[in-house]
Amino acid sequence: MRKLNILKALVDLLWFFSMISVVAMLVIMVIVFFDIGLGDFDFNINGVQIEILDYGTKFLSLILVVSYLIVIYCLYLFRVVLKYFYRLKVFDEVVLKNFNKIGYLLITAAFLTGVTSTIYKVYYMSKVTVAFNFTFSPFVLLVCLGLFFMVLSEIFGISKKLKEENELTI
Repeated sequence: MRKLNILKALVDLLWFFSMISVVAMLVIMVIVFFDIGLGDFDFNINGVQIEILDYGTKFLSLILVVSYLIVIYCLYLFRVVLKYFYRLKVFDEVVLKNFNKIGYLLITAAFLTGVTSTIYKVYYMSKVTVAFNFTFSPFVLLVCLGLFFMVLSEIFGISKKLKEENELTI
């Protein structure tokens, strides 16, 4: 139970700082979209450095912001799951649905970020690079994490059925 308390505390701390970043990002996006005047201000969203501000990059940055908000929503769903774990309701239907939803949302956020950053690099930076290195890209990491949560949902579903069958046989 001590590990669960540490995990919950860390996730709550991450949630607090992510809420601060969401507010700051929304303020910056309002400034960018209404051309209040940033001069030569460059900004970075989900690892994509935006340098040129026209309607296309504003749309791409909006997609990146949506992707970031999806990841923040996944963090919220994970906090809900941790609350159920804390109450010892491990096989609750909410836990199963949230794990599956987190998986789908993380994969969606990965593809939104990956496609958007690729479009930006090809169209605006005129740079196409193919690199084979053994480091983890955020795209691959988010897809793997999403698939992990989907598998975890299935495992918990199977465990729930086995638990119910076991309770019926006794």
